[in-house]
Amino acid sequence: MNRGYGAAWVITMVGILVLGGCNGTTGESAQPSPEVKQLQASLEQAQQQKKQLQDDVKKLETSLGEAESQLAGTKEARDQLQRQVQDLKAAQSTLETKVGGLENEVGQLNAARTKLEATVAALTAARNAALTDAQTAQAKVDQLNDKLKVQTQEMIELQEQIKTIRSVLEQLQQKLQ
Repeated sequence: MNRGYGAAWVITMVGILVLGGCNGTTGESAQPSPEVKQLQASLEQAQQQKKQLQDDVKKLETSLGEAESQLAGTKEARDQLQRQVQDLKAAQSTLETKVGGLENEVGQLNAARTKLEATVAALTAARNAALTDAQTAQAKVDQLNDKLKVQTQEMIELQEQIKTIRSVLEQLQQKLQ
């Protein structure tokens, strides 16, 4: 960056000296020489490039901030999904335990079916409901696992984008120096 400012300063000073009449000639018109015009054009071009690079750096910094914000949101959503998956797995385990208990009871009630037919019907219905709940919980676990995979992939892609943006930003900052 200092080299760029130093070159711009030298070009500016040469331009001022030439335009100011300190070019060693007396009595000549104040028309700038082709070299001065070329220096002025180079100076203007360098200033435009500097402005463009500064604008690019600002855009990249904004993009980096947005990407980091999205990454944080994705991480938070992933953590929330992982907690839900754990809760559903615990619920599934509880339901499976209940189903196992109900199946044992159904077996005992079948032996005494003639006396307890009404009880067997109720327990069978409860067992079926528990199985349905277990299946529903498994389907939710599967959906959440799929979402977790997608969000994990998105997080990986966002991290790659952040690396790329940081690399471009470092290159632009080096160019400005």
